[in-house]
Amino acid sequence: VFFIRYYIPISRVWGTSGGPNSLAKYMELLIPLSVVLLFTQIKLRHKLASGLVFICALSTLLLTLSRGGWVCFVGSMCLVFLLILRAKLISLRTLVVIAVIIAIFGGISLGFSGLIRLRLFGEDYGAAQGRMPLNKVALSIIRAHPFLGVGVKNYWKIMHLYNPNLGYVAPYIVHNAYLLKAAEMGIPGLIIFLWLLSSIFLQGLRNTKARDSFTSLINIGILGGMAALWAHWLVDPAYIGRHADLWVLAGLVVATGKINRERLLQTKEG
Repeated sequence: VFFIRYYIPISRVWGTSGGPNSLAKYMELLIPLSVVLLFTQIKLRHKLASGLVFICALSTLLLTLSRGGWVCFVGSMCLVFLLILRAKLISLRTLVVIAVIIAIFGGISLGFSGLIRLRLFGEDYGAAQGRMPLNKVALSIIRAHPFLGVGVKNYWKIMHLYNPNLGYVAPYIVHNAYLLKAAEMGIPGLIIFLWLLSSIFLQGLRNTKARDSFTSLINIGILGGMAALWAHWLVDPAYIGRHADLWVLAGLVVATGKINRERLLQTKEG
């Protein structure tokens, strides 16, 4: 589905996920998984399918025109390559795959170069600047309710009461998931939430040291997608309960860690 925004001659892809930015977050979360499969020992036809998924998903991500999504995706790819290097999975075949991925990314970006340039350097009619007053509203709510917050999903109901400038603020929720969590659940709730995310990430890092290269690469792909999503939350709201895909991947990370521990224990006993 396409629609016009910002009253300029560009269109943004909108899917069933709720909007262009939501679609971008979905894509950046899962694209790294399709990338790391290209490094595994799966059959050629499966690699070709993964490559096709990567091309289609990357094109969709570019068409969302989500600047945050673009930056976070590039950062996630850098993280993926660094984790592959850290796990000592670099070989001549790996370098060839990396070169192919970079070539695909460059070719697709070149094909959309006019659109990308217009989005990055064209007029956005205050879309980015307009988020600063929203952050101030969230900070005002946090200062007023630092320990318990205002309650989950109550932000919409009371945010108009905390406009520090007593002027016009667009009726949008704060575009920062962490400020939103602090406002709704209090600072202790935000700390617990950050602890949960960091625990998942650290477990994923431990899983990348698995002896099985396939397991290691899958966890690298999951970590790359999670890092992109969590970074995107800095400039976009997020209702955590709606990210079922994130919690499925988190469950895979935890399950993989348990499997690795059982294998290690069996090896020691054997």
